[in-house]
Amino acid sequence: MVTGFDSRGGVEPLVALAVRLREQGADVTVCLPPDEEFERRLAGMGVAMAPFGQEVRPAATRQGPPDLPRRAAEVIANQHEVLLKAADGADVVVASGVMPACAGARTVAEKLGLRYVYATFQQLTLPSPHHPPIGRSRRARTSRPCGTGTATASTSCSGRRSTTTGRASACRRSTTSATT
Repeated sequence: MVTGFDSRGGVEPLVALAVRLREQGADVTVCLPPDEEFERRLAGMGVAMAPFGQEVRPAATRQGPPDLPRRAAEVIANQHEVLLKAADGADVVVASGVMPACAGARTVAEKLGLRYVYATFQQLTLPSPHHPPIGRSRRARTSRPCGTGTATASTSCSGRRSTTTGRASACRRSTTSATT
């Protein structure tokens, strides 16, 4: 079972993953919002789709500030109902996209006793003590307690240290830990 809640750019890698898994002999269903372009894309690749909730495109192009807590609760509730049925009999749930959808998928995996894998295509969707969720202060991004020590992270780009989370592919992340 592969699931997500994202725009076309986040769905395409899930389609590729589903196709590759199918080539390896897995029976794959992809659980996504019912956008027509997602349905056409998966059908064209011969992959089953279990649609849930509302389309992504209208929500992404809606004018005015979004009611994020309400929207997150809707995504989780809609996905939970469909995914619970669609994942019955699956071996693993692979989730990607916005955090509420991934949290909902993890809940379903735990309820069904399935393995859960979270896949991310960009680091900003994977909060950590060094890269907090969007909206947290910059001060929270400095070193933070980790167990009995302090963890610090840096990004190295061509030998230079950087305090930003640049997207250059030449960058690599390193984490060191010091006990106190």
